[in-house]
Amino acid sequence: MDNGVGRVRSGLSAHVGAWLHALAPARGWAYDGTVKKADSSEHGRLLFELPPILPLSAARGTILALDWHAFRQLGFYDAYVAAMPPPLWAAFSAVTAGSWVPLELVREHYVVLDKLQLDENVMRTVGRIVGERVHGAFLSTLIRLVGKSGMVSPWLALEQTYKLWTRSWQGGGITVHRQADTAARVTIVQTSLCSSEFFCESFSGAVGAGVAPFGKGTAVQLINGSRTPSSVAYRVTWSG
Repeated sequence: MDNGVGRVRSGLSAHVGAWLHALAPARGWAYDGTVKKADSSEHGRLLFELPPILPLSAARGTILALDWHAFRQLGFYDAYVAAMPPPLWAAFSAVTAGSWVPLELVREHYVVLDKLQLDENVMRTVGRIVGERVHGAFLSTLIRLVGKSGMVSPWLALEQTYKLWTRSWQGGGITVHRQADTAARVTIVQTSLCSSEFFCESFSGAVGAGVAPFGKGTAVQLINGSRTPSSVAYRVTWSG
């Protein structure tokens, strides 16, 4: 654990303890964050196992900063700021890209966005813009490293999802099940932001941004009935 994460966890220890007891684990998950074997057979073959995880407790400030950039680009930044109570905006103004922002503040960001009742395509576009900016360099390097081997496919990106998750989120997790040669189920767990429609829809755009450079005809769809207050699942498909 790096020092930055350690400081956040220390400062939020009381809250994390409460969340561990208050947040129910997602279906098919043990309380320590590991995947049950039954989950693997139900949804397909598990691509990787998660280490023990805590519920989500913080987000990297980069996520908020890139959201704001996307809001300006798409023309609703002023509406977002106007919908936010001034004292709350003062707190957000202190956020830096490299900082870890506590969940309590991050949640308010999504509360305001949900109040705007944005179109689904707009929310997904925000996720795509943010995903490309956050992970673009890493994924481009990955493509260059393996490109000559001819092994480039969306599976290459999907195998990196938890590693990429930890660059932006403290706690929570993401897992992938292989359902067919060109189909996967991607599931976010232990993440109370799943109660936000904006979070869930925008994350589908971020997933799409991650797999698009690796395959043709990629599509990401939120799975009906999969969303709970702390989890959500997506079906990712591609044509080749």
